Amino acid sequence: RLGEQCALVSPGLSGQVALFLQKELLEPTVPFDDEELNFEFYHDILHAMAQIAVRYQNRNQIITEALLKFLSKFDHFTPRILEKFYEAICTIAKKYLRDFRWTIDYLNNFLFTDYSTYSSLSARLLKEPSAALKAEEQIVEIRLTAIITSIGKICSTLNDNELTENVLPTLISRINYPGCKIDEIIIDQLIEIALIAPKKPFNTIVDLLANTYRNGINYREANKSLIHNIIPNAFMRLATAKDLQRNLKDGLRRRVAKLFELLANQIYKSSKRSSLMGFVGSLLPIIAELSDGLINESWDSKNLQAFRSIWYYIIIFQFAQSNERVWMEEWYSAAALIALRLPPLCKKKSTTVLETAAQLDLLRKESGDDKEDNTRIRKQLGSAISLDQASLLKLTFGQTLYLLSVFHLEKLRARTGNFRLSFEDLGDP
Repeated sequence: RLGEQCALVSPGLSGQVALFLQKELLEPTVPFDDEELNFEFYHDILHAMAQIAVRYQNRNQIITEALLKFLSKFDHFTPRILEKFYEAICTIAKKYLRDFRWTIDYLNNFLFTDYSTYSSLSARLLKEPSAALKAEEQIVEIRLTAIITSIGKICSTLNDNELTENVLPTLISRINYPGCKIDEIIIDQLIEIALIAPKKPFNTIVDLLANTYRNGINYREANKSLIHNIIPNAFMRLATAKDLQRNLKDGLRRRVAKLFELLANQIYKSSKRSSLMGFVGSLLPIIAELSDGLINESWDSKNLQAFRSIWYYIIIFQFAQSNERVWMEEWYSAAALIALRLPPLCKKKSTTVLETAAQLDLLRKESGDDKEDNTRIRKQLGSAISLDQASLLKLTFGQTLYLLSVFHLEKLRARTGNFRLSFEDLGDP
């Protein structure tokens, strides 16, 4: 710390102090076995190097190169040391902005080398498991985590559109989802970039998440828990971002709603429906969050059509039935929130029910005419509104599902004490 203070007040000493710090960073004279002492050691060195680089532009290059070499060589990072490293590198990035872009190319080279090594080790471990190979893989994994996080944090700090668009393909191409743990680190940094990115890179990242999630339905069962947690969490981070521009949030809403529709349609037609339900259930809290703040006037035709379709699937998959709930509590709560924010299912024309019922009947035929669904939904409607069996049998599947959808929608909305929307549904010609 004394050396840092001397360097900051004496330009003549700054070069000597910087070289000393660089040597200690890369080849510590006295390595510490104690974790706390080790942290203090690196904390002081990283902080001092960042301050000298910020103070003296002619020291920036050599100090930054030393930091990057440290990142590529160090293989026993602790989370606390890594945070201090990120803090140091981003402090310098904030000072030099566009002049700091060269570091990304530097890091990309490290990423290419270490990722190739990591992929090779992972492949070998599948064929010949051993403790030695596993330990080697973990070391490379720690270093890769640090490199990828550094790239993401530098991009977020610089907030340069051209740089972001150049970085995205590099990070995206490394995703072998859900082949390795590194994918989670990449996705985490992609979200950090998306939160400050303009429309084009933002949509690129959202589309990547949506496509990866949709393709996850074909992955091995053992990997589906990764899909259910990582990508929904990433979507939720975007959905809950306070400073997200309205046009980006609108685009996110449309994409997530479309993803839900596509998956729900595929799952509805599948013979393994129950085992796949998590794919749509995990999206419900995100959809509920994205529907927040939408007043009736804000529901354009595309949003309205998508959310109505989502609601029909919510009923088919029994996410809205509190007394017969077979899924997670979180999914039911999300369905209830969607109900409170959804406009009436009817439209102001007399053919609404007929058109909707016809569309729902078509869906049933495309799925293979599931008689079990038809019987269950008829039974639920009869129980809900005390309709006799003869009357129920006169209704098509589409008409039954439509009426049951309105019932559950208004039942959940009634909890607010506001019946204005209910009256609109009841007034449908």
